[in-house]
Amino acid sequence: MSARKGETRQCANTNRVSMSVTLRETNMNIVAKTDLNFHGVILSPVTEVLGTWLTASQIGYALQYADDKAVQRIYSRHADEFTDKMTGVVNLTTPSGTQATRVFSLRGAHLIAMFARTPVAKEFRRWVLDILDREVARMPENSPLHRYFVKVIIRDNVFGADVELLGKADTFKAIARGLATDLGFEPTGFISRRPATEKMMRKH
Repeated sequence: MSARKGETRQCANTNRVSMSVTLRETNMNIVAKTDLNFHGVILSPVTEVLGTWLTASQIGYALQYADDKAVQRIYSRHADEFTDKMTGVVNLTTPSGTQATRVFSLRGAHLIAMFARTPVAKEFRRWVLDILDREVARMPENSPLHRYFVKVIIRDNVFGADVELLGKADTFKAIARGLATDLGFEPTGFISRRPATEKMMRKH
């Protein structure tokens, strides 16, 4: 990878990433809502969490289940096959008030459809995979497999050059470990402390 003029660029891999005083959370809402249209059913991702997550009832409706609890039953029978990156419970505001609602990522929705027995289940699985492929193709550095995309710029005030490190991670601990490793240090352990949030500038 070529570096910009006056800069030395290094890229961390997905397991070794770096932290900066400017950290932006990956916004995985890459696919426009108008693209989430399956057989005329408009699926609106929930806004309470990062990423493209759909409610169980939305998925059931798209799969043409008459019973709005069908997806929940599928999940209950196969819960051990889902990870926390595939499903979770969030509080959503409904006309009857705030309710705990199970939601599924696109990967989770695909697994639900693997167990579904409706006539459109096979086509729904292909459709979900197409959406995932488009997300990665449009913004590969913001892969839905990682929560954080990290960019560090270290400015050398003596020689006037910048060192830029890029990476991805799911936790701040992984970010810290990656930064240390990229700079030539092998961390033997970390003591958890309160993050210096006053040094972090949140961007949207």
